[in-house]
Amino acid sequence: MGRFRSKLDAYFTAIILLITMGASTLLLLIIMDCGCLHLVYPWAEGLNLQFEIYADPLSVYMVLLTSFLCLLAAVYSIRYMAEKTTRYYSMFLLLSGSIIGTLLSGNLLQFFVFLELTTISCFLLILHYQTTIAIKSAYKYFIMIHLGALCLLTAIGIIYVNVGELSMVNLGKLLANADGGWLTPVMALTFVGFGIGSAVVPLHTWLPDAHSEAPTPISAILSGLMVKIGIYGLIRFFYGIYGFPYAWSSTIIALGALTAFVGVVCALVQIDAKRLIAYHTVSQLGYMIMGFGTGTSLGLTACLAHLANHAFFKPLLFFVVGAVIYKTGTKDMSKLGGLRKRMPITFVCGLIASMAIAGIPPFNGFFSKGMTTQAVFEVFPLMSSIAIIVGVMTLLSFTKLLYMIFWRQKSSEMNKETPINKLPMSMKIPMIALAVCCVAFGLFAHQHVEIILPILNALNLEKTMYLPSIFMPSNLTMLSYAGIVLAVVMWLKRQRIIAIMNHKPFPWYCVKKELGIDAAYSWFANCVLSVFKRGRLIMSGYLRDYVAYLVTLLLVLFLYIILSGGFQWSF
Repeated sequence: MGRFRSKLDAYFTAIILLITMGASTLLLLIIMDCGCLHLVYPWAEGLNLQFEIYADPLSVYMVLLTSFLCLLAAVYSIRYMAEKTTRYYSMFLLLSGSIIGTLLSGNLLQFFVFLELTTISCFLLILHYQTTIAIKSAYKYFIMIHLGALCLLTAIGIIYVNVGELSMVNLGKLLANADGGWLTPVMALTFVGFGIGSAVVPLHTWLPDAHSEAPTPISAILSGLMVKIGIYGLIRFFYGIYGFPYAWSSTIIALGALTAFVGVVCALVQIDAKRLIAYHTVSQLGYMIMGFGTGTSLGLTACLAHLANHAFFKPLLFFVVGAVIYKTGTKDMSKLGGLRKRMPITFVCGLIASMAIAGIPPFNGFFSKGMTTQAVFEVFPLMSSIAIIVGVMTLLSFTKLLYMIFWRQKSSEMNKETPINKLPMSMKIPMIALAVCCVAFGLFAHQHVEIILPILNALNLEKTMYLPSIFMPSNLTMLSYAGIVLAVVMWLKRQRIIAIMNHKPFPWYCVKKELGIDAAYSWFANCVLSVFKRGRLIMSGYLRDYVAYLVTLLLVLFLYIILSGGFQWSF
C-alpha cells in the first residue's frame, strides 16, 4: 500500500492493530466468562499433530499488553519513520502477529514455529537502517537467539520422544508421572533457551546492541514485549508443564540478582541514551527472574506485575529518547542539553518514566519492585539487599539521563542552533498514554494485583495479596523515602557525580568494557573461525587427496580397535 501513496501503509498498520486490540478485549471477556478457551484444528493428521489455540488468563494478559503496545508503537511510527516504510510495516505486522501467535499457541511445535517467526522479523527490523553497526547487531542477535532456540528445540524433541505428546494442555498431567531422569536436562535446556531470550547474565550481550541500533519504535517493542516472551515461556513451562523445581530456587534468584546488578552497573557509564536504557532492560529483567525464581505465589505475582509495569515505563523511555533524536538528530547525551523548555511534554513524560523505573512512589514501579523485594526476602534474604542496591543505582542512572538531556545548559553542539523539527502529535499521544499508565497502575495497584489473581488460580497456585504501602511505616517504605532523599542529594551534587564518572577511575574502566563478557564471546568466536579457516587448507579439491584422508582415517580406526582388544583372534 505504501507504494501507491505515502503513509498509507502506516495508517493501515495502525488500523489493523486497533482491530487487534478490540479483538483482544473481546477475548478477555470470553476468558472472564469461561476461564479458558481451547480450540483444535487439523494440521498434520499423518503425524497426529493439531493446530491448537489455547487462551487462559496468563496468555490473554500478555496478548492485551502486546496489542496495546504494538498499537502505540505503530502510531508513534507514522511520523518517526521516514524511509523504507513498506518493508518496515510489513515486518512490523509480521512481528506483532508472531508474538500473539506465540502467546496463544497450545502446542509445543506450534509455539516454536511462531517463536522463530518473531526472531526472523526482529532480525530484519534491527538491521532496517543497514548501517555496519546495525547489521553486526542484527547478526549477533540472530546467532545468540538461535542458540537458545536450538536448546528449546532439543528439549521439545526429548519430550516428544519420551511422552509422544506436544499439546501443552495434556503435558502437565503426563509429566507429573514421568520419570525425572530425563526431565532434569530438559528443564535445564528450557531455562537456557528462554534465558538467552530474556537476557539472563552472561547470556545478555545481544540485547544492548540490538535495542540501541533498531528503530526507536522497534526498540520499544523489543524491550517491552520481545524479551517478555522469555519470561512468559519460563512461567508457562515451569509452572504450567514441568512443575517448579524448588531445588533450583536459590540459583535462579542469584542469577536474577546478578542480571539486575550487571545491567544497572553497565548502564551507569553509557553516553548513548538508547544503550543506557537498553542496559536497564537487562537490569529490570533481573527483577522478573528473581520473582519467578522464588517459586511462590507472591513471587510470581510480583514477576507478572513488574512485567506489565516494565511494558509501560520502558517503551515510554525509548519514545522519549526517540523524540529527542527526532528533534536533534542525535542520541549522544554529551551533545545534548537544555531541552526541557523546548520539549516540555517529552521532559515530563521522561521524568514520570524515570521515577517509575527507579521505584519512587506513587508510580507503578514502586509496587512491583516492593513485591519482588518482599518475595525474595522470604526465600533468599541476602538477594533482597541486592534488589534495593540496584534500585538506588537505577535512580542514579536516570538522574544522569535527565540532567544531561533536559536540565543542564546547552552543549556546544546545541548552541549551534541545530535545526529543530516540530514534534508531531502522533508521537506525543503514545508518550502521554504510557505516562498515564505509569501513574494509573501506581494509584490503582491493588486492582492490578486482582487482575493477576486468576492467573495464579489457573496455574494451581494459592492466591496472595500483598502490596507495599506508601503511608504505613515499613522497611520498604522507609527505603523508598530514603531513595527520594538520595535523589535530591544526587541532584544537588549532579555536576560532581558526572565529573567523577567522566574521569573514568579503574572500576568505571572495567564497567566501560562491559566487564569483558562481550569480549570473551568475541574471542571464542574468533577461535572457532580460525579453526574452520585452518580446516580449509586441507580442502584441495582433488579426489586423490580425499581418498588418502579416508584411507588414513580407516587405518587409524582399525589400529585403535586392535589395540583396545576389540577383536578376539583365534587360529
